[in-house]
Amino acid sequence: MLETNNNVKTLENKHWLSLFTTHKNMYTNKCEQLANEYEKLDEYLYKYYYRLKQGYKVVHFYSRTIITIFGDVTFKRRRYKYWNQKLGKFEYVCLLDKEISLLPKQRIYFDVQFKVLSLLGDGKRYRDVLDALNHCYISKGSISNILNKYDIAEYFQLAEKETKNRIDVKNKDLYIQPDETFLATLDHKVKQDQRIRLVTFHAGHKEKNYKNARRELENKRGHFLMLKVGKRINTMDYRDLLIRELQKHYVNINYDKIIVCGDGATWIREIANSFGNVRYILDGYHAIKKLKQMAFNIIFENRKVTLNSWIKLYKDGNHQELIKTIRNIAKNELNKDIKTNLRKASSYFSNNKHGIHHQNLEWNIGCSIESDVSHLVKQQLGYGAKIYNHNNLNNLLHLKMANLNKLNVLHYINENINSEIEIRKEIYKNSLWNKYNRNDDSWINYKGNAVTNKYNRFK
Repeated sequence: MLETNNNVKTLENKHWLSLFTTHKNMYTNKCEQLANEYEKLDEYLYKYYYRLKQGYKVVHFYSRTIITIFGDVTFKRRRYKYWNQKLGKFEYVCLLDKEISLLPKQRIYFDVQFKVLSLLGDGKRYRDVLDALNHCYISKGSISNILNKYDIAEYFQLAEKETKNRIDVKNKDLYIQPDETFLATLDHKVKQDQRIRLVTFHAGHKEKNYKNARRELENKRGHFLMLKVGKRINTMDYRDLLIRELQKHYVNINYDKIIVCGDGATWIREIANSFGNVRYILDGYHAIKKLKQMAFNIIFENRKVTLNSWIKLYKDGNHQELIKTIRNIAKNELNKDIKTNLRKASSYFSNNKHGIHHQNLEWNIGCSIESDVSHLVKQQLGYGAKIYNHNNLNNLLHLKMANLNKLNVLHYINENINSEIEIRKEIYKNSLWNKYNRNDDSWINYKGNAVTNKYNRFK
């Protein structure tokens, strides 16, 4: 039996080794093809008319290695010198680098950078990105540098302005789910605690396509604020910000059909009350957690039966009986600490009685903000004791929020890079640089061919 298992393992190892070799050979072939294409382009630029007309003179060949989506690509290209009249000296340039958009000292090409940003926007952590791009041999430091290179918040705002498609929610319930979480960041190597206030919006559940389909939220969007702990957020100003965010994403909003869902914090209740005749739901996760804490702090028989009866009262929306039961237990409790905790719990449920009253109504589909905080914020950090650079965390959250809000931020980053690259190309194609010897045109014809054999040795 042992020999059979060893044979099976050997066959499996051979199978995986074969797949790995095939995968590696595929990427190696792609890298070789790409290197050949770059060298052909360099040859084309050597014969192209603007190179001759502008007086670029070949100095030598120079090798360069860049990391592409297929792996390391090493190629040779010509290095030219030209006379910079403004500075009054010779300068050097590789025209192929300008043509394929390579910046000085850039090692990671743009396709890898965009793939990294795309994976981070999909919620992948650094180690997930490394696994996805293991053939590129990049490090966590490389990922951090890529993330810190772009101002994602600026491109996020640009994408929001350019996006004009809004969702029609006429005669539909619109759910608002706010919450807060706290994280530590490094700002100029100084640790700072940050408050992240997150809110998500949605229009209820989608219609099921088939009987056992998973329930999904319809037209979900989001927004976040990241502020230093201790900086006050005016509740009414934040309410106005929520209205502006709603108007960015939705049209035909009926403010009487807004439903606010939350954990019972004072500022959430104030927002719900500020909308007027708005419906409020207390998040079941926090309410049941509070009930369990009470039950396990009290030592008596049939604890499980009592806890289940409390949960039933909560789910039935019977807030009066629930609060009355907790107060009666508090009166008979002799332990001062337990009595204080019971009174605090009684006040919590009393303040959120409207959120409990609506528990058994049809439009109450629950509150998903705790899972949203987990997926949109804490998942990025890997749920561990990690600390991120402030700018990197801000960019991470904007990428994640852009993905939720269906904003193509990478498109605007690409457009900006392309426009900068075209400007750089034009500098070398137009007549900004003068030929070293303006009167000596004997070695050029303007069809793009060298007359003499002066440069043929560099082909």
